[in-house]
Amino acid sequence: MRLAPSARGATLIELMLGLTLAALLLATALRLMAVQIDTFLRTMRGVQLDQDLRAASDLIVRELRRAGHWPAALDGGSTPNPLGGLLLGGTPGSAVVGYSYEEAGVAQHRVLRLSSSTLQMQLGPTASFQALSDPAVTRVLSFELLLIAHSQPAWLACAGSASPGLRTPRQLALQITAESPVDPRVRGQVRTRIRLRNDALATPPTCSS
Repeated sequence: MRLAPSARGATLIELMLGLTLAALLLATALRLMAVQIDTFLRTMRGVQLDQDLRAASDLIVRELRRAGHWPAALDGGSTPNPLGGLLLGGTPGSAVVGYSYEEAGVAQHRVLRLSSSTLQMQLGPTASFQALSDPAVTRVLSFELLLIAHSQPAWLACAGSASPGLRTPRQLALQITAESPVDPRVRGQVRTRIRLRNDALATPPTCSS
């Protein structure tokens, strides 16, 4: 007895074609899903990198703005600011900066540097360096600081009078470049200028008592 055409099952070739098409569709779906997961992970790593980099740079900016702060300078005395020095060193792309300021009557000494791809700060001459950036999230590639200072003659207040002197407004050009330690495609950069609050007196005026 012969079966009607509509009652016949699928041939081996038809089964193979069906399996091939299903495999292609599955591979395409998996590829699209992998792209979406990769995009999501890259976005999340970018957000984490930006947040960590911004937090570290904000702290650095706040700290450097205080460099050289010395309340006695407001009195207009002739004594040079003992905390006015700003020491810049290091190598290209890996700056080291030392500075001081007075807080609550106590001189604070700070050092900022890049070490082992991590931004670090030292809170005193004998203290250990503390990480400002999270190495699990951020690999810092470069930490650059450029001092911009232009001295200019100025009349400076001195013991209730005015005396000629030399005032030097100072700025620091800061640039930090970083990438994700698990995905080098994810990069971030911060660029800003920091105006130091205390101008340097390159030639302090002489005051007569």
